[in-house]
Amino acid sequence: MPAPIIGFIDSDMCLDPTVVADAVDGIRAGGVAAIVPERTVGEGYWSSVRAFERSFYNGHDMIEAARFYRSEVFDQLGGFDEDLTGPEDWDLTIRARELGSVVRTAGWIEHDEGRVQYLGACRRKANYADGLFRFGRKHGIGAIMRAGDRPYLRHPTWIANRLGVGLVALKLGEATAVSASIVKARITDNGRRVEQEAGR
Repeated sequence: MPAPIIGFIDSDMCLDPTVVADAVDGIRAGGVAAIVPERTVGEGYWSSVRAFERSFYNGHDMIEAARFYRSEVFDQLGGFDEDLTGPEDWDLTIRARELGSVVRTAGWIEHDEGRVQYLGACRRKANYADGLFRFGRKHGIGAIMRAGDRPYLRHPTWIANRLGVGLVALKLGEATAVSASIVKARITDNGRRVEQEAGR
């Protein structure tokens, strides 16, 4: 007999004791899925920057994605889109909202990112470039704009501090890495297409 509710967490995450009960109660009350808000923990300056960044996203309906689902809803949606590496959780949450309300838990997830390194964080984001490109093609420019919405950009004074300087540097580095990866992928694709046409 399949479980009526399923949930997903990563190996570097720790749940508050009430999270599962909160998610189950919310879904049983009529939700199709449940978001669990996250806090980032780790060591070093860049981990503190990441935690500072995450603090702006509590309650952000696009950036926060559901982690618990009513099983029949998950099956009806066909699960995660395996063509999307990175934004597959955003995609699934968007599709779940078309079927009903997505609730939130009161409890939190602690995401232990260890010791974040600047270049490593940029390279990791670049690995998601193709998935982000596919996500944009699937859901349109509006979804990309909502996913790119950053509350601190509307309130620059919020980042007028030591961690804010790091946050700006990190987001610029990640954006550059993603852009470079997308350009590289498009050049590679065009090169293959030219070779295929020349071989005909």
